[in-house]
Amino acid sequence: MSNGSASSLSVSSSAACELGEVSVRIQKSFHSDYPVGSGYGFRMRIDVQSVCGLADAYIFRYYQRPAEAVTGLIKSYTSGVCSWPDLEHLPIGEPVDNALPQAFRMNYTDMVFSSVHVADEAYAAIVEDIQGLVNAISAGAALTVDDPVEIAGE
Repeated sequence: MSNGSASSLSVSSSAACELGEVSVRIQKSFHSDYPVGSGYGFRMRIDVQSVCGLADAYIFRYYQRPAEAVTGLIKSYTSGVCSWPDLEHLPIGEPVDNALPQAFRMNYTDMVFSSVHVADEAYAAIVEDIQGLVNAISAGAALTVDDPVEIAGE
């Protein structure tokens, strides 16, 4: 981020989806006029541009807080990259009514940090988490056949 331009990263270098391939392409956006040394905060957004081998691009997990008592305002916050089970079970866009936790998936994350350095560290951690998700799903695609088990009535 410190170079002042948006960057793109593909967790997989393949441009086209191949059978069995799992990959995620993300795009980072951030302040280009951030005053270095300022203590006012730094905003970074990461969007999923494309995926291969996944049902959809909604890989960021969010939690929704209860409505504020006075204003009724409902806020949601990013809690990170989804796990493989999260991709299977969490709804897209908003949580299911009365579900606990009030979790859902989005195809972007938008965060504010105290400094560029902290934002750079968070970005590196997010890329690492996406790589872990891609690796888990890729490994899960190659099942090992076990010995059959016969179960009969007594």
